[in-house]
Amino acid sequence: MNISKLPRLLPFLAATLCVLLYLPSADFNFAFDDALQIIYNPLITVNNGLSGFLTPFFSPTPPGNLFRPLSILSYKINYAFAGLVPYPYHQTNIILFAIYSLIVVSFIAGWLKDMRLTLWASLLYLAHPLHVEVVANVIGRAELLSAIFGLAGCLCLSSALRASSLCRSPLLSCFYLVSSAICLSFAGLAKESGILFIALAPAYAWISRPDKSHAAPSQIFIFWTGLILLLAAAVPLALRYLALGDNFVLRPDAKVWVENPLFHLSASQRTIPALRILGEYVVRVIAPFHLSADYSQSPQQLLADTYSMHGLVVFSSLGLLITLWIRKRTKPYAFGMLWFLIAFALTSNLITPIGTIMGERLAFTPSLGLIVFLVGAFNEAFQLPSQRKILAIFAALLLLTLACRTLQRIKIWADNRTLFSATVQDRPGSPKAHYLLAVDYYQNSKDDVQAEQHLRTALAIYPNYLAAERLMADIMLARKDWGRLEYWYRRILDNAPQQDDVREGLEKLMTAKEKARSTNLQH
Repeated sequence: MNISKLPRLLPFLAATLCVLLYLPSADFNFAFDDALQIIYNPLITVNNGLSGFLTPFFSPTPPGNLFRPLSILSYKINYAFAGLVPYPYHQTNIILFAIYSLIVVSFIAGWLKDMRLTLWASLLYLAHPLHVEVVANVIGRAELLSAIFGLAGCLCLSSALRASSLCRSPLLSCFYLVSSAICLSFAGLAKESGILFIALAPAYAWISRPDKSHAAPSQIFIFWTGLILLLAAAVPLALRYLALGDNFVLRPDAKVWVENPLFHLSASQRTIPALRILGEYVVRVIAPFHLSADYSQSPQQLLADTYSMHGLVVFSSLGLLITLWIRKRTKPYAFGMLWFLIAFALTSNLITPIGTIMGERLAFTPSLGLIVFLVGAFNEAFQLPSQRKILAIFAALLLLTLACRTLQRIKIWADNRTLFSATVQDRPGSPKAHYLLAVDYYQNSKDDVQAEQHLRTALAIYPNYLAAERLMADIMLARKDWGRLEYWYRRILDNAPQQDDVREGLEKLMTAKEKARSTNLQH
């Protein structure tokens, strides 16, 4: 390919790749948490006029400890035109991903200033199977919107610095600064972790400045940039506080404990396991073989995996990359490793625990930096013309491999049964995967036998899994198996005494049991 034509052809090539890869997902059904955040979400399905489109900005996002008003607003717009027909929701995700690809190309080009590296970094990132959940699952749109606005905010801030330093145009610089602030605020309103773009944007603006030898920005520019970035951060934080109040900070509950065994640990206790999880993301970016829609596990298994040979390999991979980053820190591509670490600051469980131990959707923004870093490092290692040809062939084969793997992964998101069945195979040690498959069997297939089997597996992995215990009780109630129903009621109350409805059900069951005993004695 003629390098001179790349600036014109690459954005089109990237967008085409995105559409072709994810076009099969347009016919998919709703899956996973789509039911919670879309189908049964009154913020979307209740028609309350034009004011309803503002309600998400002052209301918690289900399950009640999230705040993603822009994402909810986008679903509400879909609902206004198509109701609960899945096709338009998936189609919107594909279109947004294509738009995102155009921004990614401009973003990486401004960063590396090398169209050949931009070509490979962009295509490898966009074709990576680690990002399937973000596009193929409707609620992955939160990541998409946050990344679109976040990267746009970075580009606007970079343009503001360029206008201030090169053009000496205060008006143009002010326009870009305001645009950056709006985009960065929107990134935080699309998803909570989007607020980290406030830190990433100035770093990107500095690394992408056109002339590294040019004078530093003026103190006035730095002052206004800092002020406008603070305002950009204050908007989503203030609205989150108004919407969530005391739930501004995520608090532990039974569900979170199952999904994230790090949640109840102190900072010192979770540091090593959290670093291992961070290393797992690195491994899956480099070798995306063992992927899954869910990574929950028991606390015992988490610790066993951390202090195992596999854990040693993961720690070594992370350590080698950080060592390479330190050695190459002056290179433009080295900023990619810093991007990776900053973008994971709120979702790695290092600074604060979150609602999940690990999720592929969480790697959507951080992996951009890691892939740029790896592409830059490989390029520097192969400098000779003959080596460059070998590297190009390797990159092309890698791109084809990633695209095939992505097409394979997309299929599992077709519906809940396909997804949960695949997840049980991908992660047989995940209690949540077995529970979700049990729910699907029980609710959609009315197959309580298969449901019970997977519930028992989930409870064997995680004995205090409250949701699984409650579903077991529901199955026994439907079967009118009073003896086992009593067992599950008592087990639930032993683990969670605050379950008042279960206590009331047990009291009714014991009253009926006592009446039956009295009647038998009279006869």
